[in-house]
Amino acid sequence: MLGYIIYSVALCISLVMNGHIKTINLDVIPGAEKKYIIQKSVFTYIAQTLKHHKTETLSHIIEQKSSQRRAQEMSDLEAVKKLPKSKLPTAIFYIPFVNIA
Repeated sequence: MLGYIIYSVALCISLVMNGHIKTINLDVIPGAEKKYIIQKSVFTYIAQTLKHHKTETLSHIIEQKSSQRRAQEMSDLEAVKKLPKSKLPTAIFYIPFVNIA
């Protein structure tokens, strides 16, 4: 919270003095899926290290987990495409609590 206040004050001063606002590049902050993959990879890396297995680099494990995740998503997509069409009208799917059953 204190960091946010200090950053806000610094932006206000920059706006008054220079007439422009500095921005933060939010591309470096990973999303939820990337955080999950990194967490699973770190746990795998720690487990390999503690069990004295042949340890791979963390970046290699992250790549491996990402490719596994993409393959799983593709197989899930293919499984959904193979499902038969619903016999119910499509408008009924947009009614809350009706589509749960």
